[in-house]
Amino acid sequence: MAAPRRSAKAQADDPDEPEPLDQGAKEEAAPKHEGASPTAMERAYMDALRRERAGYEQRGLTDRVAQVDAELKRFKQ
Repeated sequence: MAAPRRSAKAQADDPDEPEPLDQGAKEEAAPKHEGASPTAMERAYMDALRRERAGYEQRGLTDRVAQVDAELKRFKQ
């Protein structure tokens, strides 16, 4: 048997629901990896970016290469 449905208004007024984080709070809540080695997920993401960049470079898409480079630079900081 499915759980009973609640209206959107009831969900918005629910005092047990946590407040959604704004963008600044999300960045503060994210752990900083200064000086720490990257996790397996981070390494996989960087590897995927490098493969994506190589494909763009082969096809001569310099604007996309620059975008991937910017993401790699942002991610490494």
